[in-house]
Amino acid sequence: MSAVFSKLITCILMLVFGVLFAFHQMPDYYHMTPNDSYRWAVTLLALSFAQSMMTVAAIAGCARCRVWSDFLLQVTGLVFIILGGLFSATYPPFSWAMWVFPLAGILCLTTGRDFSRYSRNKLMEESRDG
Repeated sequence: MSAVFSKLITCILMLVFGVLFAFHQMPDYYHMTPNDSYRWAVTLLALSFAQSMMTVAAIAGCARCRVWSDFLLQVTGLVFIILGGLFSATYPPFSWAMWVFPLAGILCLTTGRDFSRYSRNKLMEESRDG
């Protein structure tokens, strides 16, 4: 149950950050083009939707969906780390996003990797038994 809880918390975080990006409520970060906020919003909202759908399918008993959900958690971690780098590129001044995004990214990567290892082992056991 802790895997489902952590994935749903990550979905909520991505949803909140996606909305903040969409309405330009985030602190200053390194812009490459004027529409980067919208691209980050779409990326985070799409990842949130995909993660929530795979988590719901995994709750329903789909073992492959559990593996995909774990993979999406790792991708989310990479996206958060990239976002943390974009916020750190504008230092000074210091903002909350410079430490929140890298920390969330590392947590997502490590938990996604651990969950993935467990899910793949469970999938292999099911394929041998069935």
